[in-house]
Amino acid sequence: MNIEYSHFWLQKAGNSASAYEDNFFPYKYPFGINPHNQKNIKRYVIADGASTAYLSGLWATVLVEGFGAYGDEITDTNFFDLIQTVILNENWNPRLANYIQKRADGGKPLSWYDEVALQKGAASTLLEISFSFDENELQDKFSTLAIGDSCLFQVRNDELITKFPLNSSADFDNFPSLISSDPKRNVNLHEKIEYRENMSIISGDQLFLMTDALASWFLQEHEKGEKPWKIIGEIVVEKSGFMDWIEQLRENNLMRNDDVTLMILEIQGD
Repeated sequence: MNIEYSHFWLQKAGNSASAYEDNFFPYKYPFGINPHNQKNIKRYVIADGASTAYLSGLWATVLVEGFGAYGDEITDTNFFDLIQTVILNENWNPRLANYIQKRADGGKPLSWYDEVALQKGAASTLLEISFSFDENELQDKFSTLAIGDSCLFQVRNDELITKFPLNSSADFDNFPSLISSDPKRNVNLHEKIEYRENMSIISGDQLFLMTDALASWFLQEHEKGEKPWKIIGEIVVEKSGFMDWIEQLRENNLMRNDDVTLMILEIQGD
């Protein structure tokens, strides 16, 4: 078996593309990083930076790049150690220092309110899914981990068989769990982490990873007896079709105005 992968994203209506605060892996990764260079693991990650926190778009980028390129297992037991080592020490701290230096070199050093906001930490949700390979052959199990309200949906034989980590559109609110760049703000997150392992996949399965605005719409449609994966399959075939569709959902008040990210993984072959 193998994985066919596609991705789509759109910033909030009224914002420029540079204001997009979600991010995902693979696709937006720095030069020099070869996505999926791991021998036995292939990983897909999305993150939704909180617009209420400072530099959350950069933090979301660091999360998806750091975890996406990590070459070993990610579980609920080692996740917070990895936040400190792989994310903060190896990625966030140097990126933040570089950002601050560039601001200073450009004649726009951090203001006092930038400093105050930075002390409160950037914040983001995270959803990752990991597949195992044996001699380049996709195995029939995957694991997935989430903090917050970015969601995974798995469809098999035209039926929704997995909803993770949220099960209902009523589970969405304005206060999702968030990973902070300030470790002190993560002390209570251990009880918020959601993790599943040994999840089955077979050829023909579809897996949809999406940030909260689209995930809420997806669950609302399913709760009405619809098959939202079929709507996505019919409409989302190219970037322009995705953009037009999201804009229409927003105009019809079927989706709130927020950054939107969608990743589609299709399991193919024997």
